[in-house]
Order: sequence, then C-alpha cells, then structure tokens
Amino acid sequence: SPAEGVAINSTTGIALVANTGSDNVSIIDLATDLVVNTLDVDNSPLGVAINTVTNRALVANSGSDSVTVIDLKTFKVIGSIPVSTRPDAIAINVLTNIAAVTTLVTNQVVLIDMGTNTIVGTIPVGKYPRAVAINPGRNQAVVANANANTVSIIDLTTKAVTATVPVGEGPTGVAIDPTTNNSVVTNSGYCLTGCPDSPGMPATVSIVNLDQGAVIQTIPVGSTAFGVDVDPTSQRAVVANWGSGDTTIIHIPN
Repeated sequence: SPAEGVAINSTTGIALVANTGSDNVSIIDLATDLVVNTLDVDNSPLGVAINTVTNRALVANSGSDSVTVIDLKTFKVIGSIPVSTRPDAIAINVLTNIAAVTTLVTNQVVLIDMGTNTIVGTIPVGKYPRAVAINPGRNQAVVANANANTVSIIDLTTKAVTATVPVGEGPTGVAIDPTTNNSVVTNSGYCLTGCPDSPGMPATVSIVNLDQGAVIQTIPVGSTAFGVDVDPTSQRAVVANWGSGDTTIIHIPN
C-alpha cells in the first residue's frame, strides 16, 4: 500500500506492481489473478519495467536512490544499483538490454546495462522528468519533463538529446507507437512540484512525431490526465484521467 507502478510480461502472464507504502513489489499471475509472491525492495518503489526477453525486472526506489534488479524466473532480488536522486520512471530496450531511468531531482536520465547491472551513461533532460518510453527498433527514448512543459527526445546510441519539444502543461505520461514513431504525451494541466504560480490548465494529449521532433496533434481528454499506454496492433492509446475518474481512448494518427 499504496500501489504505484505496474509492468506486465505478456509472454509469461505475470504482472509486477510497486507498492510504494510498503517498500515491496507484488508479483501477480494474470491467469488466476492471484498474488504469487511479494518481494522486499528498497524505500518507496515507484517505476517498474520488465525485459520480456531476459525475464528480469527493474524497480526504481525513489526513497533510497536505487534500482532493484529482480529475476522473474526465480522470483528473487539479485541486485541493487545506486543512481541519482529520486529515481522515478523506467523503460527498457529489450533489443539492447539497456534501461533508461529518470531522476526527478537531478533532472537526468540514467542508462543502465542490464547485462552487467552498471551505469553506462547519464543524460541531462528537462526539469522533473516524470516519464520515459523507448522505441526499441529506433533505439530512441522520449522523456516527459513535467515542470518544463517539454519532452526530450534521446538517441540512445549516441546518448544525447536530439530535440526538446514544447508540449502542454505538466506532461506526466508518455508512450510510443513503434509503427508510426509517434509518442503520446499526457499533459495533466498541473506543475507537479516547485511551481507555486501554476494555475492549472485543461488536460490534453500531445502527439509528438519523434522523426520530426514536433507536435503534430493536440487532443483534449479528461481531467488531470496522467497514465498512458499504446496498443500497437490497433494503433490506439488509452489515457487514464485521474481527475475525472475515467479513461480516454485515442486513435494514433499516421
């Protein structure tokens, strides 16, 4: 309690849920909807991600400035990696086995080689990077900078930001459609911290084409939009609107 991040391995039918309040993660068998294991991690776990090829997971522990490594074959913690202050979101390129971790206080993306569990790069981004997603085929990442109202597009091969794109206010979630290389960015309408003059704006979704480095469409959604994910098969995104207690389904443009 309370639960925060979630990741799914659709091949094995396992979900991993970060329980921020109890400093552990729950492993759920999606075939039975039962918790099959609970593993202690470090303080205040938030973001989680799974490499579906190696069946290993990473957990960002915001309260202890670390990333926990979990082997989902054995359901055991096999390592802990120190990172910068307040790690939050994680995405993994399953083709390169490299993970990108956002750190809220230092405004960075930390790159971790999951083969060696070592840091292989640190990339400055915008203020309060709240979310990250990766297009594995392009080896490209996009980061939502919540207090800068921008997204950073990163070339993970050169480990450099290639574009900084203005979006709506308070971007907090991001997902990528790998077919179109369009990213779906939720703009919550609020600056999350350290912005006392932020009045709050209507929530929107920005469609950012990562090849063009530009917003190609802005879509109104429900109140305080936070989470988002993409179904590449149907080319649709689902947006979780925290403020209005509903979801919005969006067709991603070509």
